[in-house]
Amino acid sequence: GCGRGGDAISFVMEHEHYTYPEALRYLAARYNIPIEEREPTPEEREAAQKEESLYIINEYALRFFQEQLFETEEGRRIGLSYFKERGFTEETIRKFGLGYAPAAGDSFLQAARKAGYKEELLQELGLITKHGRDFFRGRVIFPIFNLTGKPMAFAGRQLKKDPKSPKYINSPESPIYDKSRSLYGISLAQRSIRRQEDCLLVEGYTDVISLHQAGLDRAVASSGTSLTKNQVQFIRRFTPNLTILYDGDSAGVQAAIRGLNIALEQDVNVKVVLLPEGEDPDSFLKEVGPAVFQEYLQREASDFILFKTRRLLEEAGHDPLKKAEGIRELAESLSLLPDPLKRAMYIKEAARLLEMQEEALVAEVNKQIQKRLKQLERRRQSRRTTEEAPPPDREEEQATAGPAAAKEQAAAISRDYRREADLLRLLILHGNKLYDAQQGITVAHRVFSKMGNLLDLFGDGEFKKSMLELWEYLQEHHVLPESRYYLSHPSEKIRKLAQRVLFPDYGEMSPEWEKRGIILVTQPMPEDNQQHDCDKTLAHFLQSKYHKLIEQNLQRIQNTPEDEERLQQYLLAHNHLLEQHKILAEEIGLVVPGS
Repeated sequence: GCGRGGDAISFVMEHEHYTYPEALRYLAARYNIPIEEREPTPEEREAAQKEESLYIINEYALRFFQEQLFETEEGRRIGLSYFKERGFTEETIRKFGLGYAPAAGDSFLQAARKAGYKEELLQELGLITKHGRDFFRGRVIFPIFNLTGKPMAFAGRQLKKDPKSPKYINSPESPIYDKSRSLYGISLAQRSIRRQEDCLLVEGYTDVISLHQAGLDRAVASSGTSLTKNQVQFIRRFTPNLTILYDGDSAGVQAAIRGLNIALEQDVNVKVVLLPEGEDPDSFLKEVGPAVFQEYLQREASDFILFKTRRLLEEAGHDPLKKAEGIRELAESLSLLPDPLKRAMYIKEAARLLEMQEEALVAEVNKQIQKRLKQLERRRQSRRTTEEAPPPDREEEQATAGPAAAKEQAAAISRDYRREADLLRLLILHGNKLYDAQQGITVAHRVFSKMGNLLDLFGDGEFKKSMLELWEYLQEHHVLPESRYYLSHPSEKIRKLAQRVLFPDYGEMSPEWEKRGIILVTQPMPEDNQQHDCDKTLAHFLQSKYHKLIEQNLQRIQNTPEDEERLQQYLLAHNHLLEQHKILAEEIGLVVPGS
């Protein structure tokens, strides 16, 4: 009678806040239906107990940060005043569980120790560092909750302008937190999303909070990342309709277009709203008020075809070559739609707007579909001629491959090793020297700010461990350690590298390093060359790691099951990696080859 769709299980999940298994058990018990449940293995039981322990610790951290915000002079003076300056009411602050992490180095750790929590679990959750310091210090805290309202992770925003420190820092991924699968605000927004049959997606934490306070409580955020397939699938559980709200600058437009393609392949109905240039959802809402903001959303929401087609026409102007390239990009987006009828209707509308023959656009879309099908068939043929085997480690792979393949693998591993060692060489020799004297940014801060999540891609375990140690040391002391740290390092590999860099007479690096474009300096460089050295070393490292990511994704494409949908996902990922590869290279002033 209410007009809502769904079954008994979804009804119980929504009204009783149960998970799917809990709803099944509830209904089975009520109607005396026996359920056969498998007894969990000891490993599964242990994993479940650990997850529960991690949630309990995060609950404690949540209370700690809230108490610091409301019950301490520092928290009220710094954190609470910041939130109130943003226009958040106390009710909103408490609703979102906002908090404050004191500036003292180990306040949380001392409190957690006294409460009896294990330090290894605190470290795994990213609440403390391995050196016994609080990870969040002098920052306002935004808790990130799962669907049922349990705290999975935290984000901390710095309040002082410091070019050496990132504006936001986040908890690392853990057994209870996967950033690519989480949406900020989803626990509070899920009912409104279902009721209004639309999800409003924004970029930032404060955007979500402001929108909820203004009554637009169907808003969630992708937590500063580009929209992922997992996040789209998460939204699809509640509604097939998605409105993407982005800043009106060029970066916002590009982010929206990338998000559209990911959403389209999941059969989500997408609309886009671009705000006036220079505005974000939070600032625009404050400027015009909730009523006008809501009217703007309704008036400016554009179906993805209209949005992308208008962008195509604006950017192409009277240039026929640009228009042809834009039509190919549009055809690629259209080809991702899994519903043939919906695809046909969109093609018809796009052809009308572009003033082109509908048959020509149909042909281009079909060409894109056939292109992927041919690629899929080639992968199938390749699999038929290749023996299936579990992925070996590096040494086994070289031993079992043919001579040519083994040589190629060895070269790739050697290249990765050189890039990683050269990055460490840069930090050992120049880490504490100024990269940008005007802003006071050192070479070390420049390197780690550009690294992002690529630390996880270090192939050499000792180099990776050393880089993580240096990052934590830099966060705590704002400088890197002195040379004796490297010379007395537990790792023989690091010690030898330091000896060769700091004392050139001790030994020589391979001449192949210089030949292959690796910068190797055995004495201090002039001041005006430090920036060049840093940029060039970073360029080679980033090129190597993105090349590796691209190769891994190509391997997935080759080994993908006979599933066109999954193949499309990998192809989209491939395009995204190539784009990121190019963006990062351009940021450090290097044109990177496409291979």
